[in-house]
Amino acid sequence: MKSTADDNTESVSPLDQAAAEAPPTLGSGCLARYDIDAMDDNLGADFSSAACLLPGDTESTAE
Repeated sequence: MKSTADDNTESVSPLDQAAAEAPPTLGSGCLARYDIDAMDDNLGADFSSAACLLPGDTESTAE
């Protein structure tokens, strides 16, 4: 009898073996969004240069 790789392995979800995780979210459905307060360098989130992507001065538009 010939043995195959499937004979000796259990069914494992690829998500259980993934190295990356989805960032935490707030809300659900159409209102789901990433929790910016929970994001940090460990999740690969670096927003230090994000302000330079916005057009114009963002402080004057907040008033």
